[in-house]
Amino acid sequence: MRNRAKSGFTHGYWARFFLGAIRFHRKQILNYYDGYSWDGKRRVLNPYSLIKFFHGKQFEAFWFSSGTPTFLLEFIRQNPQQYIQSESSVLNKTSLNAVDVADLELTPLLFQTGYLTIESQTGDGQYTLRGPNLEVEKAFNTNIIRFLTGQNESSITDLTEKIRKALETFDSAALGAAFSRILRWVSHQEQPALERFHHALIFSVLKALHFKVASEVSEAEGMFDFLIHVPPGTVFIAEFKYEKLAIEPGEKNEEKNEIKRRKLLTKALNDAKTQIKNRRYEARYSDEYPVVKKLAVGIAGKTDVVAEIY
Repeated sequence: MRNRAKSGFTHGYWARFFLGAIRFHRKQILNYYDGYSWDGKRRVLNPYSLIKFFHGKQFEAFWFSSGTPTFLLEFIRQNPQQYIQSESSVLNKTSLNAVDVADLELTPLLFQTGYLTIESQTGDGQYTLRGPNLEVEKAFNTNIIRFLTGQNESSITDLTEKIRKALETFDSAALGAAFSRILRWVSHQEQPALERFHHALIFSVLKALHFKVASEVSEAEGMFDFLIHVPPGTVFIAEFKYEKLAIEPGEKNEEKNEIKRRKLLTKALNDAKTQIKNRRYEARYSDEYPVVKKLAVGIAGKTDVVAEIY
Protein backbone atom coordinates (compact mmCIF):
# COMPACT_ATOMS: atom_id res chain seq x y z
CA MET A 1 0.00 0.00 0.00
CA ARG A 2 2.79 2.36 0.92
CA ASN A 3 4.63 1.56 -2.33
CA ARG A 4 1.49 2.17 -4.39
CA ALA A 5 0.93 5.48 -2.66
CA LYS A 6 4.54 6.46 -3.18
CA SER A 7 4.34 5.43 -6.83
CA GLY A 8 1.14 7.41 -7.27
CA PHE A 9 2.72 10.45 -5.69
CA THR A 10 5.77 10.10 -7.95
CA HIS A 11 3.73 9.72 -11.11
CA GLY A 12 1.48 12.60 -10.16
CA TYR A 13 4.45 14.79 -9.29
CA TRP A 14 6.16 14.17 -12.61
CA ALA A 15 2.95 14.67 -14.55
CA ARG A 16 2.47 18.06 -12.86
CA PHE A 17 6.14 18.89 -13.46
CA PHE A 18 5.92 18.19 -17.20
CA LEU A 19 2.67 20.11 -17.57
CA GLY A 20 4.14 23.02 -15.66
CA ALA A 21 7.30 22.97 -17.77
CA ILE A 22 5.24 22.91 -20.96
CA ARG A 23 3.16 25.89 -19.85
CA PHE A 24 6.20 27.89 -18.74
CA HIS A 25 8.33 27.11 -21.81
CA ARG A 26 5.52 26.67 -24.33
CA LYS A 27 6.62 29.37 -26.78
CA GLN A 28 10.27 28.30 -26.67
CA ILE A 29 9.41 24.61 -27.00
CA LEU A 30 7.26 25.26 -30.05
CA ASN A 31 9.89 27.52 -31.56
CA TYR A 32 12.65 24.95 -31.04
CA TYR A 33 10.99 21.59 -31.66
CA ASP A 34 7.58 22.04 -33.34
CA GLY A 35 6.81 22.54 -37.01
CA TYR A 36 6.91 19.20 -38.83
CA SER A 37 4.00 18.81 -41.23
CA TRP A 38 3.03 16.45 -44.03
CA ASP A 39 -0.07 18.29 -45.18
CA GLY A 40 0.64 21.98 -44.47
CA LYS A 41 -2.11 22.10 -41.82
CA ARG A 42 -1.31 19.88 -38.83
CA ARG A 43 2.08 20.26 -37.17
CA VAL A 44 3.88 18.01 -34.71
CA LEU A 45 6.80 18.29 -32.30
CA ASN A 46 9.92 16.19 -32.70
CA PRO A 47 9.37 13.57 -29.94
CA TYR A 48 13.08 12.67 -29.61
CA SER A 49 14.08 16.28 -28.98
CA LEU A 50 11.15 16.92 -26.63
CA ILE A 51 12.05 13.92 -24.44
CA LYS A 52 15.72 14.95 -24.39
CA PHE A 53 14.71 18.50 -23.44
CA PHE A 54 12.66 17.28 -20.46
CA HIS A 55 15.53 15.05 -19.39
CA GLY A 56 18.23 17.74 -19.58
CA LYS A 57 15.96 20.77 -18.95
CA GLN A 58 17.79 22.94 -21.49
CA PHE A 59 17.32 23.84 -25.14
CA GLU A 60 19.80 22.09 -27.45
CA ALA A 61 19.90 20.65 -30.95
CA PHE A 62 19.27 17.12 -29.72
CA TRP A 63 17.95 15.56 -32.93
CA PHE A 64 20.58 17.09 -35.16
CA SER A 65 23.43 15.97 -32.91
CA SER A 66 22.25 12.35 -33.23
CA GLY A 67 23.83 12.14 -36.68
CA THR A 68 25.86 14.27 -39.10
CA PRO A 69 24.57 14.13 -42.70
CA THR A 70 27.95 14.36 -44.41
CA PHE A 71 26.53 13.34 -47.79
CA LEU A 72 24.10 16.29 -47.67
CA LEU A 73 26.85 18.74 -46.74
CA GLU A 74 29.04 17.53 -49.58
CA PHE A 75 26.10 17.80 -51.98
CA ILE A 76 25.57 21.42 -50.89
CA ARG A 77 29.27 22.14 -51.38
CA GLN A 78 29.01 20.94 -54.96
CA ASN A 79 25.57 22.44 -55.64
CA PRO A 80 25.29 25.70 -53.66
CA GLN A 81 22.61 27.10 -55.96
CA GLN A 82 20.27 24.22 -55.20
CA TYR A 83 20.56 24.94 -51.49
CA ILE A 84 19.78 28.64 -51.95
CA GLN A 85 16.66 27.76 -53.92
CA SER A 86 15.49 24.82 -51.79
CA GLU A 87 13.01 26.70 -49.57
CA SER A 88 11.59 28.72 -52.45
CA SER A 89 10.79 25.57 -54.41
CA VAL A 90 7.20 24.58 -55.15
CA LEU A 91 6.91 20.84 -55.70
CA ASN A 92 4.18 18.22 -56.04
CA LYS A 93 3.92 15.18 -53.80
CA THR A 94 5.46 12.86 -56.39
CA SER A 95 8.57 15.05 -56.64
CA LEU A 96 8.94 15.23 -52.86
CA ASN A 97 8.79 11.47 -52.45
CA ALA A 98 11.00 10.56 -55.41
CA VAL A 99 14.76 10.25 -55.10
CA ASP A 100 16.64 9.14 -58.19
CA VAL A 101 20.15 8.08 -57.16
CA ALA A 102 21.30 8.65 -60.73
CA ASP A 103 20.04 12.24 -60.76
CA LEU A 104 19.79 13.56 -57.21
CA GLU A 105 17.92 16.76 -56.35
CA LEU A 106 18.64 18.48 -53.05
CA THR A 107 15.12 19.62 -52.11
CA PRO A 108 13.52 16.13 -51.96
CA LEU A 109 16.58 14.93 -50.02
CA LEU A 110 16.21 17.72 -47.45
CA PHE A 111 12.50 16.96 -47.11
CA GLN A 112 12.95 13.22 -46.67
CA THR A 113 15.76 13.64 -44.15
CA GLY A 114 13.79 16.14 -42.03
CA TYR A 115 15.61 19.38 -42.84
CA LEU A 116 12.63 20.80 -44.71
CA THR A 117 8.93 20.33 -44.06
CA ILE A 118 5.69 21.36 -45.76
CA GLU A 119 4.59 24.92 -45.02
CA SER A 120 1.44 25.01 -47.13
CA GLN A 121 -0.42 23.22 -49.91
CA THR A 122 -2.07 24.91 -52.88
CA GLY A 123 -5.34 23.84 -54.43
CA ASP A 124 -3.60 22.12 -57.33
CA GLY A 125 -1.54 19.81 -55.11
CA GLN A 126 1.65 21.87 -55.02
CA TYR A 127 3.64 22.24 -51.79
CA THR A 128 5.78 25.07 -50.48
CA LEU A 129 8.53 24.16 -48.00
CA ARG A 130 10.42 25.67 -45.08
CA GLY A 131 12.78 24.70 -42.30
CA PRO A 132 10.69 23.12 -39.52
CA ASN A 133 12.04 24.88 -36.42
CA LEU A 134 14.89 26.67 -34.68
CA GLU A 135 16.63 23.44 -33.66
CA VAL A 136 17.00 22.27 -37.25
CA GLU A 137 17.71 25.62 -38.93
CA LYS A 138 20.33 26.77 -36.45
CA ALA A 139 22.16 23.44 -36.11
CA PHE A 140 22.02 22.43 -39.78
CA ASN A 141 23.14 25.79 -41.12
CA THR A 142 25.89 26.09 -38.51
CA ASN A 143 27.12 22.70 -39.66
CA ILE A 144 27.02 23.84 -43.29
CA ILE A 145 29.19 26.85 -42.41
CA ARG A 146 31.57 24.62 -40.45
CA PHE A 147 31.80 22.13 -43.32
CA LEU A 148 32.38 24.80 -45.97
CA THR A 149 34.89 26.87 -44.00
CA GLY A 150 36.60 24.52 -41.54
CA GLN A 151 35.82 26.90 -38.66
CA ASN A 152 34.80 25.73 -35.19
CA GLU A 153 31.35 26.37 -33.73
CA SER A 154 32.59 29.04 -31.32
CA SER A 155 33.98 31.18 -34.16
CA ILE A 156 30.82 30.69 -36.20
CA THR A 157 28.57 31.66 -33.27
CA ASP A 158 30.66 34.77 -32.62
CA LEU A 159 30.39 35.86 -36.25
CA THR A 160 26.69 35.14 -36.63
CA GLU A 161 25.91 37.16 -33.52
CA LYS A 162 27.94 40.08 -34.91
CA ILE A 163 25.78 39.92 -38.04
CA ARG A 164 22.60 39.81 -35.96
CA LYS A 165 23.66 42.90 -33.99
CA ALA A 166 24.74 44.76 -37.14
CA LEU A 167 21.39 44.15 -38.83
CA GLU A 168 19.40 45.02 -35.71
CA THR A 169 21.33 48.28 -35.21
CA PHE A 170 21.74 49.13 -38.93
CA ASP A 171 25.54 49.17 -38.55
CA SER A 172 26.86 49.15 -42.12
CA ALA A 173 30.56 49.06 -41.22
CA ALA A 174 30.18 46.14 -38.81
CA LEU A 175 28.09 44.20 -41.33
CA GLY A 176 30.64 44.70 -44.12
CA ALA A 177 33.45 43.58 -41.82
CA ALA A 178 31.49 40.46 -40.80
CA PHE A 179 30.70 39.51 -44.40
CA SER A 180 34.37 40.00 -45.29
CA ARG A 181 35.32 37.68 -42.45
CA ILE A 182 32.99 34.98 -43.82
CA LEU A 183 34.56 35.20 -47.26
CA ARG A 184 38.08 35.02 -45.83
CA TRP A 185 37.12 31.68 -44.31
CA VAL A 186 36.52 30.20 -47.76
CA SER A 187 39.41 28.28 -49.24
CA HIS A 188 40.78 29.74 -52.46
CA GLN A 189 40.47 26.25 -53.88
CA GLU A 190 36.68 26.35 -53.68
CA GLN A 191 35.65 26.71 -57.29
CA PRO A 192 31.94 25.87 -57.83
CA ALA A 193 31.10 29.38 -59.11
CA LEU A 194 32.56 31.56 -56.36
CA GLU A 195 29.74 34.11 -56.44
CA ARG A 196 27.08 31.44 -55.91
CA PHE A 197 29.23 29.79 -53.27
CA HIS A 198 29.43 33.08 -51.37
CA HIS A 199 25.66 33.49 -51.68
CA ALA A 200 25.07 30.03 -50.22
CA LEU A 201 27.43 30.75 -47.33
CA ILE A 202 25.77 34.06 -46.45
CA PHE A 203 22.35 32.41 -46.82
CA SER A 204 23.44 29.75 -44.31
CA VAL A 205 24.61 32.38 -41.84
CA LEU A 206 21.28 34.21 -42.01
CA LYS A 207 19.35 30.95 -41.61
CA ALA A 208 21.52 29.95 -38.64
CA LEU A 209 20.26 33.16 -37.01
CA HIS A 210 16.71 31.91 -37.65
CA PHE A 211 15.89 34.91 -39.81
CA LYS A 212 13.29 34.30 -42.46
CA VAL A 213 15.22 34.66 -45.71
CA ALA A 214 14.11 34.51 -49.33
CA SER A 215 16.77 34.32 -52.02
CA GLU A 216 16.65 35.53 -55.62
CA VAL A 217 13.32 37.28 -55.09
CA SER A 218 11.42 37.99 -58.33
CA GLU A 219 9.55 41.24 -58.69
CA ALA A 220 7.82 42.91 -61.63
CA GLU A 221 10.89 45.12 -62.09
CA GLY A 222 13.41 42.28 -61.86
CA MET A 223 15.13 40.18 -59.22
CA PHE A 224 17.14 40.97 -56.09
CA ASP A 225 19.40 38.73 -54.04
CA PHE A 226 17.90 38.46 -50.54
CA LEU A 227 14.80 39.49 -48.62
CA ILE A 228 15.77 39.29 -44.94
CA HIS A 229 13.17 39.50 -42.14
CA VAL A 230 14.64 40.70 -38.84
CA PRO A 231 12.23 40.58 -35.87
CA PRO A 232 10.15 42.26 -34.78
CA GLY A 233 9.21 44.15 -37.94
CA THR A 234 12.18 45.02 -40.14
CA VAL A 235 12.75 43.71 -43.65
CA PHE A 236 15.94 44.22 -45.68
CA ILE A 237 16.04 44.32 -49.46
CA ALA A 238 19.59 43.18 -50.16
CA GLU A 239 21.52 43.31 -53.41
CA PHE A 240 25.09 42.04 -53.83
CA LYS A 241 27.40 43.06 -56.67
CA TYR A 242 30.78 41.53 -57.50
CA GLU A 243 33.86 42.86 -59.27
CA LYS A 244 36.89 40.81 -60.22
CA LEU A 245 40.14 42.09 -58.71
CA ALA A 246 43.44 41.22 -60.33
CA ILE A 247 46.32 41.97 -57.96
CA GLU A 248 49.67 42.86 -59.49
CA PRO A 249 52.51 41.22 -57.54
CA GLY A 250 55.42 43.12 -55.99
CA GLU A 251 55.83 45.80 -53.32
CA LYS A 252 56.02 48.56 -55.90
CA ASN A 253 52.44 47.78 -56.95
CA GLU A 254 50.93 47.91 -53.45
CA GLU A 255 49.63 51.46 -53.76
CA LYS A 256 48.34 50.80 -57.25
CA ASN A 257 46.53 47.65 -56.08
CA GLU A 258 44.97 49.51 -53.15
CA ILE A 259 43.63 52.25 -55.42
CA LYS A 260 42.22 49.61 -57.77
CA ARG A 261 40.63 47.75 -54.86
CA ARG A 262 38.90 50.88 -53.55
CA LYS A 263 37.61 51.84 -56.99
CA LEU A 264 36.17 48.38 -57.61
CA LEU A 265 34.55 48.26 -54.18
CA THR A 266 32.95 51.67 -54.80
CA LYS A 267 31.77 50.58 -58.24
CA ALA A 268 30.25 47.35 -56.93
CA LEU A 269 28.48 49.16 -54.08
CA ASN A 270 27.14 51.89 -56.37
CA ASP A 271 25.92 49.31 -58.89
CA ALA A 272 23.98 47.54 -56.13
CA LYS A 273 22.46 50.83 -54.92
CA THR A 274 21.56 51.89 -58.46
CA GLN A 275 19.74 48.63 -59.12
CA ILE A 276 17.74 48.93 -55.90
CA LYS A 277 16.87 52.56 -56.65
CA ASN A 278 15.93 52.14 -60.31
CA ARG A 279 13.78 49.06 -59.79
CA ARG A 280 12.07 50.35 -56.62
CA TYR A 281 11.90 46.95 -54.98
CA GLU A 282 10.78 48.44 -51.67
CA ALA A 283 7.40 49.57 -53.05
CA ARG A 284 5.86 46.13 -52.50
CA TYR A 285 6.89 45.92 -48.84
CA SER A 286 6.36 49.43 -47.47
CA ASP A 287 2.72 48.75 -46.48
CA GLU A 288 3.46 45.29 -45.06
CA TYR A 289 6.38 46.02 -42.71
CA PRO A 290 6.92 48.86 -40.21
CA VAL A 291 10.54 49.27 -41.29
CA VAL A 292 11.87 48.61 -44.81
CA LYS A 293 15.63 48.96 -45.21
CA LYS A 294 17.82 48.67 -48.28
CA LEU A 295 21.12 46.82 -48.05
CA ALA A 296 23.70 47.25 -50.80
CA VAL A 297 26.82 45.09 -50.68
CA GLY A 298 29.86 45.49 -52.91
CA ILE A 299 32.48 42.75 -53.16
CA ALA A 300 35.83 43.07 -54.94
CA GLY A 301 37.90 39.94 -55.48
CA LYS A 302 37.42 37.11 -53.01
CA THR A 303 37.29 38.85 -49.64
CA ASP A 304 36.96 42.65 -49.83
CA VAL A 305 33.46 43.76 -48.82
CA VAL A 306 31.71 47.07 -48.24
CA ALA A 307 28.08 47.32 -47.11
CA GLU A 308 25.61 50.17 -46.78
CA ILE A 309 22.27 50.06 -44.96
CA TYR A 310 19.97 52.97 -45.76
